Amino acid sequence: MVMADKVLVLANSCISTMVYTYPVPEAHIQIDSNFSANLTVGCMGPGKAFNLKKLGFDTFLHTVLGSDQPGRRIMEKLDYEGIRLIYDIDPAGTNTHVNIMTVDGRRSSVNIITPTLSPEIDLSRLEPIIAESDYIALNVNNYCRHVIPMIKKYHRNIWCDLGDFEVGNPYFDDFAEAATHITMSGIYINDQEAVLEQFMKKGKTLVVITNGAEGSVAVTDSGEHITTPAIKDYQLVDSNGAGDSFFSGLLYGYSKGFPIRKSLEIATIIAGLTVSSIELFNRDLCEDLVSAEYERVYFHGGTSNKVNAAYARQAHDAD
Repeated sequence: MVMADKVLVLANSCISTMVYTYPVPEAHIQIDSNFSANLTVGCMGPGKAFNLKKLGFDTFLHTVLGSDQPGRRIMEKLDYEGIRLIYDIDPAGTNTHVNIMTVDGRRSSVNIITPTLSPEIDLSRLEPIIAESDYIALNVNNYCRHVIPMIKKYHRNIWCDLGDFEVGNPYFDDFAEAATHITMSGIYINDQEAVLEQFMKKGKTLVVITNGAEGSVAVTDSGEHITTPAIKDYQLVDSNGAGDSFFSGLLYGYSKGFPIRKSLEIATIIAGLTVSSIELFNRDLCEDLVSAEYERVYFHGGTSNKVNAAYARQAHDAD
């Protein structure tokens, strides 16, 4: 029996109240908008852990939680989804916020309980997991920077999601310097080619900038530049978690030994599956579905607007 690759995700977790706003007919001028709401587990930690688990990884998540009901709710959800949880206590309580989502995928966030900037972390509990992990998925939550020296001690490659990276903002420096493989959102990056080149000059293996509905751009240490368009036939339900899903799909493809181009295409598929779901991951996600969707999208032109529940034959490696 082949053992699953072990991945350690380091990131914040939260309880999110998702508020979805919808336009109303002009006749109802006394109403600004109609809405529905959903309470869910969120943030970069669960967002990656859920997807990686669905993709067959033995998934560990380190996070910080409060000794409170929201923290217990997160623990219950992670346990239900088969995530191995290691957590430290945040004296401020569990991160809690409201996300207001519009029909075109835009998000506004309001923090209710903000996490402590530098909570106390018991590194002794993390060390054996870092030592045994095949992959480290690091995120830009402030506490994570204090784990970097231990990761380096075991000479692990660091896959880092720089989130909404800002050129010249020193907050990101520790993460950017430590990472070997990088993803980031392009929302605040004006000259994306310049940023890609700058990171590659620092010896990175892979750097990817995601641009939502515009797809992604990437550069590899071999000098290959890859543009991957978004897939237009996934119906937008909730854009929350798309970046975490993309990251997870990219790491999955890499772990399978696929060429980077194919790994980016798989990442795009998994992000598309997520935005068609109300959760941070598509509940139908599995390796067979990824193979079926890869064949549908890249060999048959994406002729269906529905997820192929029957699962087509395994897609061969185009490269």
